[in-house]
Amino acid sequence: MTTLSKETVAQRITPGRIRWFRKEILQVSGPERLAVVRKRRAEGEAVAPVILVHGFGQNRYAWHMPERSFANYLADRGYDVFNVELRGHGRSAELGSARSSQGIDDYIRGDLPAVIDAVLARSGFDKAFILGHSLGGLCASAAAATRMDKIAGVVTIGSPHALGRGHLLLGSGLKLLGHTVGSSGVFRKSSMKLPVDLIGKALHAARFAFDSNFAPIPVRGWKPGAFEAGELASYVRSFDAESFSTVDDLIRLAATGEMRSRLDGSSFTQLIEHNELPLLAISGGSDSLANPGAVKPLYDRSRSRDKQYMKVDAGHGDLLVGKNAPEDVWPVVAGWLDARRPLVADQFVDTRRSA
Repeated sequence: MTTLSKETVAQRITPGRIRWFRKEILQVSGPERLAVVRKRRAEGEAVAPVILVHGFGQNRYAWHMPERSFANYLADRGYDVFNVELRGHGRSAELGSARSSQGIDDYIRGDLPAVIDAVLARSGFDKAFILGHSLGGLCASAAAATRMDKIAGVVTIGSPHALGRGHLLLGSGLKLLGHTVGSSGVFRKSSMKLPVDLIGKALHAARFAFDSNFAPIPVRGWKPGAFEAGELASYVRSFDAESFSTVDDLIRLAATGEMRSRLDGSSFTQLIEHNELPLLAISGGSDSLANPGAVKPLYDRSRSRDKQYMKVDAGHGDLLVGKNAPEDVWPVVAGWLDARRPLVADQFVDTRRSA
């Protein structure tokens, strides 16, 4: 892991709450060069490393807006926070990993194992926690299952383990794509990207409709009213182009119920379900992209002896940085991490009594 820059900065956690942080921009040299933003309190030692993994078609800003920052909140709680951008996204693309992923295999078997190893080497801890939003939570869970000796626990936020379940229109549409475009293999072989960043700009232009409870829009990226005036411009900065190969993986997940490797056909879904690491799964009750019916099966099927599920009244993106997230989501995640900090150094501690 190479340090590209280092500085001490004053940044906002929430409006009116500013703290000083040590900030580093790092490069992980794995199968692809990946950018990671590291944040710690300006004073004092860190209590444990935390890896943040963004979701489908996003980047580091999914966890950090100028107005509200989940990454800064965790750093202020004493954690050594590593906010990673997967290949082809954000600064990672600028570092040379402009080649878009060839599907989730690249994230699960390439990017995240390299990041986990680099984070532990840099932080000096035996284990790290890994947190993932949306698709990032599924990839984080699968990667953690292959590095169980290096991960203390997994937090998934709005991660659709059973994509499409509980949403008739979304589920039916994805299954139709799976049986048509998906079965043709067109997306699988495409080197093109879905312009999620441009879609984000279009959503921002039509924000008054998408932010209205009265507009008949069946699938939304956030709960109406979750962002204050002007904050949506910050949020859509997190939107980034995504490979059609990854789109194809999600279509197949919705159509078959399995997220499979395109390299050897093995089931990442079963790998996640057989994972015995501590698990916290969070869903948004107003999330139309990953509703509770799609998220809760991850909790239900997990073999972990230490697992917890929580549903909050939120949409997809605002689970991380919406105006209610600092009260409804952030303290729950931080409290769960605090209770399991002994796992960072110890091989096994039964935390069920402290949950």
